[in-house]
Amino acid sequence: MCIRDRANRAAVLAALAAGPCARIDLVRATGLGRTTIGRILADLAQAEAITRTTDHKWTLTTAATSDDTGNAA
Repeated sequence: MCIRDRANRAAVLAALAAGPCARIDLVRATGLGRTTIGRILADLAQAEAITRTTDHKWTLTTAATSDDTGNAA
């Protein structure tokens, strides 16, 4: 994973650490494009670091570790 990808992923995780977010909220919070956000969300969901809520927002899971967020889970 390149440095930019790590920075983008960290930005998404930081936004999610504040609470559940819809995709458009993540676009606005991070300044990243919708495609980039979608790729990051898919990667994080596959790694079970995030999950989608019933109201279609994304949230961190208990599987998100300090390695994923930079903070203790």
